[in-house]
Amino acid sequence: MENLVVNLVQNPVLFIGYFLSAIGAAGFLIFTAGFLGGIGHLFSYSEDADHMEHARTRSLWGLYLCMAALGVWEFIRIILGEAPASSTLVLVVILLSPVWIPLIKKLLFPPKE
Repeated sequence: MENLVVNLVQNPVLFIGYFLSAIGAAGFLIFTAGFLGGIGHLFSYSEDADHMEHARTRSLWGLYLCMAALGVWEFIRIILGEAPASSTLVLVVILLSPVWIPLIKKLLFPPKE
């Protein structure tokens, strides 16, 4: 246990990377479950189109989780000076725009009741 604490204090970025890797892997599994769960609907489109909304939602949130983990990791690397600003961070910001644009819109223009 003492060795773990010493390693955690000496190099916390390694453990942050492990944590974000686990989040990215969970996001990939969620995406895969949603994608493979809804792929049968593409070949038998005789059913209601809203029937597979849960599969689309699961795929979308799995992709969001992967992109968020990658974006946080790139941001941490840039802050610590381990890597220069890269196009990966720009790609993450663009791909996550469906998540952060509505939040900013709600903050700037609160709904009137």
